[in-house]
Amino acid sequence: MKQLSYLLLILILLLSGCCKDDENPGWVKHSGNPVMLPGTIFDWDREFVGLGSVIYHSNKYHMWYSGGRNYSWKIGHATSPDGIIWTKDVNNPVLDKGTTGSWDAGMAHSPIVMVVNNTFHMWYTGWKGVTVDFDIQIGHATSPDGITWTKDPNNPVLPTGPDGAWDHGWVVAYSILYDSNKYHMWYGAWDGINFTYPRIGHATSPDGLTWTKDPANPVLVADAGSWDFPRVDFPSVIFDGTTYHMWYSGGSMYSWKIGYATSADGSSWTKYSSNPVLGTGKEGSWDSRSVATMSVLDNSGKFMMWYWGSKTENSASIGYAEVSHN
Repeated sequence: MKQLSYLLLILILLLSGCCKDDENPGWVKHSGNPVMLPGTIFDWDREFVGLGSVIYHSNKYHMWYSGGRNYSWKIGHATSPDGIIWTKDVNNPVLDKGTTGSWDAGMAHSPIVMVVNNTFHMWYTGWKGVTVDFDIQIGHATSPDGITWTKDPNNPVLPTGPDGAWDHGWVVAYSILYDSNKYHMWYGAWDGINFTYPRIGHATSPDGLTWTKDPANPVLVADAGSWDFPRVDFPSVIFDGTTYHMWYSGGSMYSWKIGYATSADGSSWTKYSSNPVLGTGKEGSWDSRSVATMSVLDNSGKFMMWYWGSKTENSASIGYAEVSHN
């Protein structure tokens, strides 16, 4: 009888199209990962795809993602009927870097997309492209269809902090949601001094354009001696009506894993005691070095996660994982 039960469990896992991983309690990585690959040598998104935002709209999943090579990133769009099989948009890239001399002339990446009153809103990160002055800030764009975008003339909408501030070196948008009467943003930031120690900040806005940084910033930091030291970054947050749920990346640069934290107000966070919740893959696999920059949706009793995985510093693909919840 025990043998029969064991065989039945194996059959269920095989039919699910996913596989268990002892290092990822609860989360199940899709067996067909990665679900999106970089383009060919002639494509704009060769070498790297990642840093994406996924929403469900008009009976299909939409993903906006960063792509490119040699830190010259742009933003693409893809759609899927199930979140697994993705078709890249023929109009890609749908958001390009800015003109010479503009605040986002070096690259545009890390899109976050939300539909408000039938208009697509994107918050994205731009860089001038001047190495000696990182000046990486957050901008805004709108679109009637999620494909043709108009950048906000008042960009950037969230600038870096002043000299000496914890977010003076860069601010990078990773997660935005609307809760009752205001927008919340969680972003990664660096002080411009110690490159290995980015932290996570929080800001709020009445309209998604004028932002006030949280006086409690940074709201999430790495713990010395912990798995997430020295860097916490790339937050993805959802709100279930009572609790804010954050997934974030932690660890050494290009060797990240994914942790989980909860909050009653979006500002004060408690890390999960059994972190990390999603680890790297087996040696030699596509995500054997790092897993990071996730986008999470809550879909009828399960969390769905799309995440960036890599086995080298110079390439990345997008994978999928899920976990059931009450």
